[in-house]
Amino acid sequence: MHILVMTSTYPDRVVSYSASFISVLADYLIRRGHQVTIVTQRRPETPPDVCANGLNIRRFEFSGWGTNRVWATEKSVPVFSTLSYMWNMLATVRAVIREQPVDVIHCFWVIPSGFLGVFVRMLARIPLVITAPGSDLNIWVKRRLIRPFLAFTVGRADRLIVLGGQMKTTALSLGGSPDRVVAMLGNGGVDLSRFYPTPVEQKTELRARLGFHPADVLCLFIGRLGPPKQIPLLVEAVRLARQRVASLKLLLVGGGVWDTQGHDPQLLQDMVVSFGPRPPEELPPYLGVADIFVYASTMEGIPLAIVEASASGLPVIASRVGGIPDVVLDGQTGFAVENDADVFADRIATLALDASLRARMGEEGHRFAVASLGSRSILPQIERVYEEAVGQTPRRSH
Repeated sequence: MHILVMTSTYPDRVVSYSASFISVLADYLIRRGHQVTIVTQRRPETPPDVCANGLNIRRFEFSGWGTNRVWATEKSVPVFSTLSYMWNMLATVRAVIREQPVDVIHCFWVIPSGFLGVFVRMLARIPLVITAPGSDLNIWVKRRLIRPFLAFTVGRADRLIVLGGQMKTTALSLGGSPDRVVAMLGNGGVDLSRFYPTPVEQKTELRARLGFHPADVLCLFIGRLGPPKQIPLLVEAVRLARQRVASLKLLLVGGGVWDTQGHDPQLLQDMVVSFGPRPPEELPPYLGVADIFVYASTMEGIPLAIVEASASGLPVIASRVGGIPDVVLDGQTGFAVENDADVFADRIATLALDASLRARMGEEGHRFAVASLGSRSILPQIERVYEEAVGQTPRRSH
């Protein structure tokens, strides 16, 4: 099959971790003998377009808006920029379809890519699969002016992939057909050959190399540092937990800027260690030094970072939003909690004070990841969704 992927975000030198699951999926599909074309926006300093070994990356430019923005978190979306984005994405997609027949379109995010994909489906009669990774359904559904566009798109996809049971309920409330909405436990799953528990000797060596004391209890966050992630909440939670466990530190791995206002600069220097953005292949050592994985956000699908942390044998404390409760089994692999600094602090201190509980939850999380969250489980499910969509959609002759 020739799969055309339409996405607003794709890993590059600017946002190497964001949407890394799309590159994982593309690699898998190519290994399976499929051809993949990815249409995405061009950012400053992105690599040149690629066309080799079954992968074709086509980037388009659009006017008037900054890079690395999460559309659903913006209070308003500039009309001019939106129209420019839509026009240039559609023009690029049209050029791809004219060059070579496409068997199935896969759009990531319901808006804007999925919305545009509906029109491509209607005009070209190409089966349409849409993945809702989280922010689109969770936020757009609450906006009165956007909700009709969301419902229009959800109701016209041949298949809609959502992350977890809560998002499936939301999709059905928007008019999605029960036989077309598919709930999964990830966008691409975790590579279990790269993410696994770190042996004690190696953990000790890694911590020494990074300058941490053996007695330090390290909480790790990986992801975007700006909204919808709640970094100030995590900082406050660790500050509160340090009243019970003075050796706690918070490690941040990711790009973006978070609001440090109201925090004591000296305390931040002693308590928070920022490593900046790192590409996916460099993440295992950071997971290897950590004792606890923490993740606070106001909206999510199923964050790959949480899945990777569980696979790495870390207990997880995360916000009880979106699909997170489907992968953080409360009381078993970690804690799924409300977005409250006191609650986070209590769970952090509980785990920090009990090494045996950390080990038990980490082991259970690893077992769960191996059984249900690995790439070998998730990626074939996506491939089967393509086959179902192609088999059930009337096609226009080329």
